[in-house]
Amino acid sequence: MTHYKRKTEDGKYSAEDMRKAMKEVLSGKSSIRQSAKNNGLVYNTLNRKLTKLDGMQEVPKNMALTPFSDKSAVFPRVLEDELAGYVQERSELGFGMDKTEVRRLAYQLADWNN
Repeated sequence: MTHYKRKTEDGKYSAEDMRKAMKEVLSGKSSIRQSAKNNGLVYNTLNRKLTKLDGMQEVPKNMALTPFSDKSAVFPRVLEDELAGYVQERSELGFGMDKTEVRRLAYQLADWNN
């Protein structure tokens, strides 16, 4: 059995580190590159987050600052689990669904909930 060994430290930072680095840049205490280096962040990541502020002088409290938090899910976890349970239950009863049927059902569920 092989085990994956992480090759970089990219994506390993906390929201506090990102918020601190962003505040340093916004207050003019340091450049983006220097602030990223001091806080253990990747320059491009910090730059991308600052670009999203679009001229604001403070970091909003509701801004997603952790890695991969920009990815939005189609369903909340509860609905996703409910859909998976329904598909599994149908399968156990002998009424399995193919990919197309599951996609169609997921689309209807998303349409109904939004």
